[in-house]
Amino acid sequence: MPAYKPEPYMPSLGDFGEVLTVSTVKSWNDISEWYSDITRVQSREDYDLNEAYGEIFPKGAAGISETDKARRIYEYIEDRIGYSSVSFRQGAYVPQRAGKTLTTRLGDCKDMSALFLAFAHKAGLPANLVLVNTRNNGSKGITLPSMEFNHCIVQYQADGKDNFLELTDRYLPFGTLPQTVKAAQMLSVPYKYEKQPATLAAVPGGKSLTTLKRKVNIKIQSADVQINTSCAVTGNLASVFRERYLHKAPDEERETVREHVGYSFKNHVELGKYGFRNLEGAADTVHWNCDYTVKNEVVSVGDFSMLRPVFMEMVATQDIFTNEARQHPFQYWSYENTDNYVTEVVIELPEGKAFDQVPGNMQEKFEGMTYEIAYEKLTPGKLKVTRSFRADTGAEIAPAAFVGMKDFFNKIVEKEQKYISFK
Repeated sequence: MPAYKPEPYMPSLGDFGEVLTVSTVKSWNDISEWYSDITRVQSREDYDLNEAYGEIFPKGAAGISETDKARRIYEYIEDRIGYSSVSFRQGAYVPQRAGKTLTTRLGDCKDMSALFLAFAHKAGLPANLVLVNTRNNGSKGITLPSMEFNHCIVQYQADGKDNFLELTDRYLPFGTLPQTVKAAQMLSVPYKYEKQPATLAAVPGGKSLTTLKRKVNIKIQSADVQINTSCAVTGNLASVFRERYLHKAPDEERETVREHVGYSFKNHVELGKYGFRNLEGAADTVHWNCDYTVKNEVVSVGDFSMLRPVFMEMVATQDIFTNEARQHPFQYWSYENTDNYVTEVVIELPEGKAFDQVPGNMQEKFEGMTYEIAYEKLTPGKLKVTRSFRADTGAEIAPAAFVGMKDFFNKIVEKEQKYISFK
């Protein structure tokens, strides 16, 4: 076999290499029945479970919608149970008793999922475990019946529909799935096995999107720019913000914020006031606002001055491309974790100044991705720039289409490097 040459964001070797798989298990039903029996026993009620159930549902679960039942259980587990996966503590396959997870306040993916299962069935919420082979292991990582899964999540029914929950990330909003779980191989294990056919499937992506909406107000002060920015993030980005900023000492938090805003500039950044909302807990949206000044950001050429709009987030980069033809698919889902970006930048000039050269609008599409940028003069000295980018985070770009993606990204990068002049 010829050696393969690694490429950025290429599939797992098992998806395109020559692989021999051997299994002694006759069918997926054997796996499903065995694991159903194990998890049902480990999810049984005990004193600790009943005490905790009373905290979640002080007046009982009657009259509460299925979605609200799932949300209450999810938030209780995320707030009180820490994720831990160590070989001397957890078994490879069998989850620990739900009561033990409660008392130790520690558990791995299958422990936390089994605890959810115990609460759900006591509350009358149909739920079961789902064994997952995460997507970074390849979309064809498992071909024959076996226990080669490396993760466990929860499936519950609400309003006649199947829903999925990830329990190992306490910063993740309810209903959000990590990129490595979406579209991954899964085996749904019924709570009570009754000889129903069991097959491998793909984890649905769900309706929970990861979005970023940002507003930026820029005021020119001589050669400096004063910036106020606010943003709202959902989905996986809410988890990223919480992990980055929560539980930090004040000095460490401030330095992290300064590094965050300074990443977009080469010049010195002076950080002012900033604040967060919904950083604690597992709310769907995290809000952030910040004031800062960038020194000597305005470039002067004769009678003209120039600057570039501040978008902060890059939606396209060029470092993933080479001059060589692509040999393997590009896993865009691994490169991009945000479904929708919307950025609005308003630039205000000093009294008596007016915008001169302003770039034109642009709309570009590539497969399931859409990019738009528009410039609007509100007054001679006030300009609004609106940029939106809709990604296709589930995409896998074929080698033949990669040239088109390169052209699409290059147009975006070139557009966002253009300066705006005023005098």
